[in-house]
Amino acid sequence: EASPLEITSSPSLNLLIEPDGTLRVTSVHEQIFSSPYTFVGAAFPQTSVPYAALREAGLAIGKACFERGLIGYMGIDFVSFFDNDGQLRLWAVDLNPRLTHTAVTFSFFDFLVGGSFDVVNGRYSISTDGKAEGGKEGGSGPQQRSYVMNEMLYHPGLKAIHHSAFFHMCRLKGVSFDLQEKGGTVFNLMDSFMGGVIGIVAVGTSILDSLRKFADCLDFIQKQVGPATGGKPSSMTHEVSFKDVIKSIKALVDSQVGDNNKHTSQPMPLPAPSQLKLNAPALAEMLPSSGPALPAIAGQQLKPLPAPSKRYLDTKQ
Repeated sequence: EASPLEITSSPSLNLLIEPDGTLRVTSVHEQIFSSPYTFVGAAFPQTSVPYAALREAGLAIGKACFERGLIGYMGIDFVSFFDNDGQLRLWAVDLNPRLTHTAVTFSFFDFLVGGSFDVVNGRYSISTDGKAEGGKEGGSGPQQRSYVMNEMLYHPGLKAIHHSAFFHMCRLKGVSFDLQEKGGTVFNLMDSFMGGVIGIVAVGTSILDSLRKFADCLDFIQKQVGPATGGKPSSMTHEVSFKDVIKSIKALVDSQVGDNNKHTSQPMPLPAPSQLKLNAPALAEMLPSSGPALPAIAGQQLKPLPAPSKRYLDTKQ
């Protein structure tokens, strides 16, 4: 993969290409890595780059894919960084013509929460029915929901505990998902505990809230199962060690707390087109050579975001 030396963030976008050419953005995530190219998990929604720029880039790539005969689910990985002129750049570095792990997790999250994803601003919200978070009376209206996921982490101590005893302690300690408040922690059983692996999805009202719930869950696992003192999975597997996840989540919590202390909670404004450039040198080689070149991709400055088109953006849920 072509990649800059100093990466600011690694957002990803999932979309669906219908047989008639309709493109629909299904979710956007911030990828979490424990080391270069070692995927630990993802946070939804991504906030590292303006969503409108990410959406425009994804739809342009999706259009090029459809023109080359590709339909179905697709995932696009990006990296963002600042160039020597201080301009924020967005590079597409990977194209996954399949239903990605983050897309599957989003569907699971959507099933649990029962809200709606706004394809215009990239946010997910639920109806509160006059109840604020915590069950207190509050104004009716939508509330945002975010989550942090880990597809599969490895802990050798999981092999020594029975799943019924583990989930009994989860109920006693409150490590669970509240169906009324639409928040909490859900475990994804990727295998039996004998495999030493488990997946986690932590849902909160913000990225920071979700990260804290995720960190509390990791602390709970460590107290119940014991510290991960050995048995790091082979580099030939897709498993991620418990220590990898703890290190990555701690760094993210620290960065989120720092960002909250420096900035307000207002969404990141979209910079002027002259301040944001897009480049995808790798994608030109990934797609077949036949057909037109990628529109508004290779080395060109982003144009102002056009009005949503029925062909390229389906706003119906």
